[in-house]
Amino acid sequence: MTGTPLAQASIAPSSKDGATNAGAIVTASAAKWKIPAAILWGVYGIETSFGANITTSSAGAQGGFQFIPSTAKSYGYPLQNSTNAAVFAQQADAAAHYLSDLYYQTGSWDAALRHYSGGGYGYAEVQAKGATQAQGIGNPLGDSLLAQTVSPPGSTAANAVNTATTTASAIADFIKNLWPPLRLLEGLAGLILLVVALRQFASAATGGGIVGPPRPGMVMV
Repeated sequence: MTGTPLAQASIAPSSKDGATNAGAIVTASAAKWKIPAAILWGVYGIETSFGANITTSSAGAQGGFQFIPSTAKSYGYPLQNSTNAAVFAQQADAAAHYLSDLYYQTGSWDAALRHYSGGGYGYAEVQAKGATQAQGIGNPLGDSLLAQTVSPPGSTAANAVNTATTTASAIADFIKNLWPPLRLLEGLAGLILLVVALRQFASAATGGGIVGPPRPGMVMV
C-alpha cells in the first residue's frame, strides 16, 4: 500500500495507485488465509475485470469478488459496489476465507473455484487471467507471488495428497476391523491365566504344592 490511509485509498484501475493498492490487499488477505495470492487475484480479475466492472449481477452478487447476499452474510462481506480500499480489504478477506474453506472441503483448487463460480470457471482460467493482467500492469503482486503455483487436479502433488488421504483412511478402517479380534484374544489369554491360577491354587490346597514345570528326567503321570 501507498502512504494514503486505507479509508481514503482507492483500488480503481483508473486511479494512480489503484492496482498497487489492490495487489497489496490481495496479497495480505491471501497470506492470512494461507491461499496462493495468484488464485485470489485471478478471481478478482474474472469477476470484475480487476475493479473495472464492479456492478450488481443478475443474481444479486456485488463487490470486487461478487458475493451473493447469503454467502456475504456468512463471511462478513460488505455488499457494496465500491472501489474504496477499506471496503475492498474486507471483501478480499472474506473471499480468501471462503476460497480457503472451499479448498479444504473439496481437496482441489479446480473444484473449489468451480464451486465459487457456480461452474463458470476453474483453476486454469483463474491462473491465466491473473498472470495476463498482472503482466500488463507491472505485476502488482510482485514477481515471486505471481509465480506461485498450486497443484491442479491430476498433478503429481494433488495425486499424492489424495493417495495419502486414501491410505490413512484404509489404515484407520484396518485398525477398526482388527480391534475386536484383538480384544477377544486378550480375553481368552486372561481366561487361560485364570484357569492356570485356579489349578495351582487347587493343587496347593490339597497338599500337592504349586504345579511347576517338570524337572529333567521327571516322568509325568
